Amino acid sequence: MGFELPEIINLSKQMETTIKGKVINEIILGERCKSIIKQGMCNLDKRKDEILNTPIRSIKSRGKWIFIEFENKLFLLVGEIIGKFLFQQNTDEIPSKCHVLFKFEDGSFLTFQSSLYAFLIVANEK
Repeated sequence: MGFELPEIINLSKQMETTIKGKVINEIILGERCKSIIKQGMCNLDKRKDEILNTPIRSIKSRGKWIFIEFENKLFLLVGEIIGKFLFQQNTDEIPSKCHVLFKFEDGSFLTFQSSLYAFLIVANEK
């Protein structure tokens, strides 16, 4: 089962507290990410450079979607999540089974691992 609405709200609040203001300086797409790209649920293979080196302005939830807004007015839309996120501060222990790894300037990182599917879409403002 995917994340329920209360879980999405909690996750977006946790992200707002931990990653707001951070700058992603590298996005690594794991081998397992190919399946969600092939299904059209992820466009990070084509648009990841557009959100690199841009501070995260805000994180909000809307229904079962999380909107990560960047200072350049682009969004990373995360939705229909069946999987998990893991945020780690300054450690070398990167999970081996992650689909996407977001590395931040300060050495921390956020990983996403899908159990079935999820949308990770870079989108323009409205």
